[in-house]
Amino acid sequence: MVRGTACWLVVPLLLTGCRVGFRECWTDRDCAPELTCTAGGVCAAAPGCDACAAMGARSCVSGTSYRTCGDDDGDGCLTWSDETACPAGFSCGSGNCEYQVSFVDDGFTVVDADGNTVCSAGVGTEDDPYNRTNTFVVVDAQVADVDGDGQPEVVVIARHQPYYPGQVSVFDLSGQLQGRYWNPGHIRSMYLFDITGDARLDIVVGACNNDQQPGLWIPTIFALDGQRVFGEGPPNLGTFPAGSELWYTFVDLGSGNAVISALAISPDLIRGNTESDGSGTDYCVDFYGTPVGCP
Repeated sequence: MVRGTACWLVVPLLLTGCRVGFRECWTDRDCAPELTCTAGGVCAAAPGCDACAAMGARSCVSGTSYRTCGDDDGDGCLTWSDETACPAGFSCGSGNCEYQVSFVDDGFTVVDADGNTVCSAGVGTEDDPYNRTNTFVVVDAQVADVDGDGQPEVVVIARHQPYYPGQVSVFDLSGQLQGRYWNPGHIRSMYLFDITGDARLDIVVGACNNDQQPGLWIPTIFALDGQRVFGEGPPNLGTFPAGSELWYTFVDLGSGNAVISALAISPDLIRGNTESDGSGTDYCVDFYGTPVGCP
């Protein structure tokens, strides 16, 4: 107790001690290294010290990775760990790598960590903005909470075979469709990441656009809010209403004839590549969809 003797002499009847009756500290030097002296004379954690709420808590960083809350450096402040990837084939839901997703043709199946089937459904649909024969192939499927309700959803991207459009579909874990967005071109890649800072994973998609410039496939990156997945992407030449995208960016209007087939996200940059193995041309945008130079 700092200056404890003086405290008890001045306020002898306050049996609760110096922390309540007088001052516990006068400067930060009177406190433990990880604490600071407040205006009220109490040693406490510095404002904004804790970046997360509880030791051991987990949070999904993306649809396939998580981070853990802890005090790795021993300074008394809780912070998030570096990103940890889920085992191959597993998706992150509610902070845990608890679901494994498989897909064949136009269907997908979700199983839990014990191998029990959670849901199985298909993306085949009798309606699309172009009224074409509806033969779709699932490209990727991940399980994550994208609408902020605390329950994981299944986010599926699929492409028309052999033409377009592509679709982004969100299902609940009973296999019921919650929302569907149509892109006028193939969709090849997806990354679930919070780009808006609202603590919910957004849906970032790599694709191309066949309608913007007839005869060209324009490489495209766009983003969707998991609470609002509907409509048809620009230039909206089909029969559906305008889409719900947060933003939609044509990353190369000059040459075209490419699809964003791989995506990677750093803390402030989205990188798309025209080859699935990352060996093609890079295109980068910030979290607002603005094209920027790739470092």
